[in-house]
Amino acid sequence: MFRRVYPLIIFLSFIGLPAAWAQTPQPGDVLWSNPLDTSADLSASDGQGALESLDGRTALRIDLANNTTSSLRTFDLPVETLRGKWIFLTASIKAANISPKALDWNGIKVMLKVERPGGTQWPQISIPAGSFDWDLPSNRVLIPADATGVTLFLGLELVTGTAWFDDVRVTLSRVVRDVPAAPADQPVFRGHPLPALRGAMAHPRMTREDMRVFAEEWGGNLLRWQLVRFPDPAIAADLALYDEWLTEELNYLDLILTWAKELRVMIVVDLHSPPGGKVGSGGGMAGGSGHFWSNPAAQQHFVTVWERITLRYKDHPMIWGFDLLNEPDDREVTWQGVDWQTLSLTAATAIRAIDPDRTLIVEPNMWGSAEGFLGFEPLDLPDIVYSCHVYTPFTYTHQSLDSPSTPIPYPGLIDGETWDKAKLEASLAPAIAFAEKYRVHMYIGEFSAIRWAPGTDTYLADLIEIFEAHRWDWTYHSFREWHGWNLELGTDRDDMTPDPSNPRLQAILGKTLKNARPQTATSKVFPADAVLDITKPPYNALPDDAIDDTAAIQQAIRDVVDVTDTSRFIYFPAGTYLVSDTLVSKNSAGIWRAMVTLQGEDRGRTVLKLADNATGFGDPANPKAILMTGSIMDTGEPDTGGGGNKAFRNNVMDLTIDTGSGNPGTIGIAWAASNWGTIKDVTIRSGDGKGHAGLSMCRNIPGPGYVKRVAVEGFNYGIDVADIQYGFTLEHVHVRDQQIAGIRLDRNLLHIRKLTSDNTVPAVITTHSESALTLTDSHFRGTAPGVHALQTGGNHLLVTNLTLDPPASLRIRGQTHAATGHFSTLIDPAPLTTD
Repeated sequence: MFRRVYPLIIFLSFIGLPAAWAQTPQPGDVLWSNPLDTSADLSASDGQGALESLDGRTALRIDLANNTTSSLRTFDLPVETLRGKWIFLTASIKAANISPKALDWNGIKVMLKVERPGGTQWPQISIPAGSFDWDLPSNRVLIPADATGVTLFLGLELVTGTAWFDDVRVTLSRVVRDVPAAPADQPVFRGHPLPALRGAMAHPRMTREDMRVFAEEWGGNLLRWQLVRFPDPAIAADLALYDEWLTEELNYLDLILTWAKELRVMIVVDLHSPPGGKVGSGGGMAGGSGHFWSNPAAQQHFVTVWERITLRYKDHPMIWGFDLLNEPDDREVTWQGVDWQTLSLTAATAIRAIDPDRTLIVEPNMWGSAEGFLGFEPLDLPDIVYSCHVYTPFTYTHQSLDSPSTPIPYPGLIDGETWDKAKLEASLAPAIAFAEKYRVHMYIGEFSAIRWAPGTDTYLADLIEIFEAHRWDWTYHSFREWHGWNLELGTDRDDMTPDPSNPRLQAILGKTLKNARPQTATSKVFPADAVLDITKPPYNALPDDAIDDTAAIQQAIRDVVDVTDTSRFIYFPAGTYLVSDTLVSKNSAGIWRAMVTLQGEDRGRTVLKLADNATGFGDPANPKAILMTGSIMDTGEPDTGGGGNKAFRNNVMDLTIDTGSGNPGTIGIAWAASNWGTIKDVTIRSGDGKGHAGLSMCRNIPGPGYVKRVAVEGFNYGIDVADIQYGFTLEHVHVRDQQIAGIRLDRNLLHIRKLTSDNTVPAVITTHSESALTLTDSHFRGTAPGVHALQTGGNHLLVTNLTLDPPASLRIRGQTHAATGHFSTLIDPAPLTTD
């Protein structure tokens, strides 16, 4: 029968409904109910329990005195009526002295048995133990279109106590539409040009060395980056605190994306923890479940969060896609909220309004499982990649999770069924059918089996063969996260010794080591006669051989500057070149010269690395550079250390300078330029965070010069500028993790556009009254409480469009400007006005 439950729908019946509406059930219709008031209500049921009058009502009472058994009553439901629908299962329940549950799914049972050709499902309402008065719990359940039978179970399982059941209802939530299939010749959108993306999910505080191992030793070309939160449950619903957490996570993601570009790894941005989500038993918000589905404010904030992320990373080349929500589970959705089918389309539409070309990754409900596609409709948007997670059978993949138990092998008999490769593929049938029907690409965002499960190497290999046969991309769960999933460890749960030969790891490496790498815009290759290739004779500086290349590189510099007005430059193919002393732009006679260009093949893969604990680089009071460009010194001129106004055409492009560890007196590049010269697409990093400065422009007449797309990580100062002539222009510069200041300006001119600073210390300081600073369209993040994000003592300052996150103060010539999140315009001193 159908029973209306909403006044609005009742009202519409009076004004006249279309004929189709009268015949088609609408959301809110009661599809089946049993008031459990009379003996007739039990006539078509089987099992235990009896009707009892209490609290002014009649209810089904079920008692259980032995917690090793169960007491249940079953009711057959009309499968023809329920088939192909999302329903709400509700029951009014009272409990007395229900003992603790051995497992989450034990205890008071309001459960459905849903039979279908692909297997049996057992959805149920989660109900606590103990004693409580009448309550009305609910659960949202899919009855698949191919369901052959539905049975309701009421009662108690493996507990003791008494429960009363009354007014059980099945109410319509949503009818699953049969969306027409895509044309058979419709191209499948994959969102990338590579043969395959294969990789892993990463620890949320992965280091650069971790990523290097993943990219270079594992061959991984895709990382699923989880934005995961571990809040105190008492504050988990606070949206302002959520935003503070998200700011910190996105700042770290910026660093991850920098490394990803260098190492050529694509990134999936995975919103693991939505605003207002449920805190799990492990303390993390690991998916969309719980109160999130009954909280309109949290759901609207979810859309706002994605708008924020999209604005920040619009068109970012290393992001393959946005994974909208990890393992959505909207069973607890109420009429106050919207379900995942609706919310995913809302969020996707908002993202596409900002970044029309961004690949979006959507998991179905039911925890992002393959079965979730039974009740999920493709979004009415183009270029969507769909995703699911594979942990089936759960009894196998999560065996002995908390403590040792009897081992369960694969392949073999698991939960009464034989599990092998064929059974695994059958369990993925809903995802396979969805992908084929709608001509969409499928991405397996997570799959794994706990490392001490017998046969995990075979299990992983079988899954990967299935994925590869369907041309699905995949990421293993997970890389250097919890030890139970760690492929680098063996099968003994108590042994944390890395075992690089273990077969589980080899099952993954057998595919990832075949990966093609994404090309980046920084990859450069040149005709042989246009460059001095440092790897060719007479230099023979071969990368990655751990041999000191200082002499070879210095000889190449001399060969360039010994030739007047040469247009050739020194080319470094991808790899790491070890140096142990300063590289200087001097000719064979030891005279300073200019017109030196160092050109790498790829910013992330071409590295000039200073040896750890190198001689002469240990004194911070007398810093020493890895690379020094200079000004042309005429015969008879005094040696000014390379300074001067003839430092023409000194360029460094498309490479990384790594100052190693144990070198606290290091400068990455001591640069001099005149009229035209650039440092572009360069990373300068300290291996241990120590050192004087990444980029120093402090010698006599060090400019003018142009710095673009440069990142500096570590050091006391990221960039250090001094002297009085003739100024520098910086654009798209990122300074991070400095000890004193991101940039120091001492008696010079500095014009900066799009500076990003991730620092607890000031982003910029000026230390001389004869300094002029122009700063526009910049973003200072992470300034510590009580620290001024900008401190100037110079006579001239122009700031426009400066964002501070969190809000921070500025200190301008002894005057503090109160903390704020944005300065639109700040001029000091104020401009002169005339009549």
